[in-house]
Amino acid sequence: MEERYQRHGEIGRGGIGTVYRGTHLPLKRDVAIKEIKEIFTLFGDLQKDDIITRFEAAVQNHARLVHPGIIQILDIDIDQQFPFFVMEHAPGGSLRQLLDAGKRTDLSVLLKYFLQIAQAMHYAHRSGVIHTDLKPENIVFDADGNAKIVDFGISRIIERDSSKQQIYIGVGTVAYLSPEQFRNPIEANERSDIYSLGIMFYEMLTGKLPGRRSPMPSSFFPDIPKKLDDIFDNMCMDAEEDRYPSFEAVIKDLCSDEEVMGLINQQSVLPTPVQTAAPAPAPAPEPAPAPTPAPIPEPEPSPEPAPEPEPAPAPEPTPAPEPTPEPAPEPEPEPEPAPEPEPAPEPEPEPEADPDPPTMDTSGGGDDGEDDILAKLAAFEQKFQ
Repeated sequence: MEERYQRHGEIGRGGIGTVYRGTHLPLKRDVAIKEIKEIFTLFGDLQKDDIITRFEAAVQNHARLVHPGIIQILDIDIDQQFPFFVMEHAPGGSLRQLLDAGKRTDLSVLLKYFLQIAQAMHYAHRSGVIHTDLKPENIVFDADGNAKIVDFGISRIIERDSSKQQIYIGVGTVAYLSPEQFRNPIEANERSDIYSLGIMFYEMLTGKLPGRRSPMPSSFFPDIPKKLDDIFDNMCMDAEEDRYPSFEAVIKDLCSDEEVMGLINQQSVLPTPVQTAAPAPAPAPEPAPAPTPAPIPEPEPSPEPAPEPEPAPAPEPTPAPEPTPEPAPEPEPEPEPAPEPEPAPEPEPEPEADPDPPTMDTSGGGDDGEDDILAKLAAFEQKFQ
């Protein structure tokens, strides 16, 4: 079981077994798991194999029924210490919870439930399956508030022939059993289911179970049509042959009355009963998974700035034209080296004085001698300028 299913809290329990909320792990789907355990405390080991065989046959018969008003069977395992079967989960609770809530449900809603149950039972009987244990605990509601039937034939896993004095009747079942089931459970038939639903119909309309001298439903509330009195009466006659022969006949009689059909056709919101967990036995059932903590409210966000537009891809920069290198200024021509000054002509060596310098001629002819001396002096000075 652990590999395919995870079991959570208890939904309810009866004389035969306990129903748990569970999860189909591979599909991550909510399911209901019914484990047959309590019944083995009432019967010895010698009868265990017989009980398991009956249990398997009942679940297989139920699994053949595919109808919107019948809970679908998904899996079964009889090889565990305590056999179990898996079915679709109905989160809306049961009709028992609705009736025990203490508030009268709208009549048009109750008639819709009754019609849904009758249609599902008509389909089951046509398929060759009888229920044998119709009661408010076996009517559940899906998430949309529609009625669905569970546990077809489960009560028969512990039936025995009355001659053997081994008849077990589950807790809460007696009030809905037909007279023939009291005589011998193996005599249950289609009209036995009609009787059981008739008793349940009275309780749905009035909030009470009928007794031998109970008033008719219409005497409780003025909005109940007298046609419903007749339908209840014909469903719950003591003699089988005096009852409706089939659920098809019940449906036809119900729909033949204009006042009743006017109620059924009224627009109404199907209530979703709050599912309450059964009292936890000792030891306590496996804890349900920790609830998801409520999200911490986030502070009011400041208005989000408008998203910055994604920058358009910058155009690839057009490569700047490589600057045409300015022609390097032509190197100024190196100044031509100043012509090395011509070395001043070495002064002509003064003529070595004659050892015998000429003596100025002081004699006559004097003008020519003076002019010659002045010319030499001018030439000499010019060389040193």
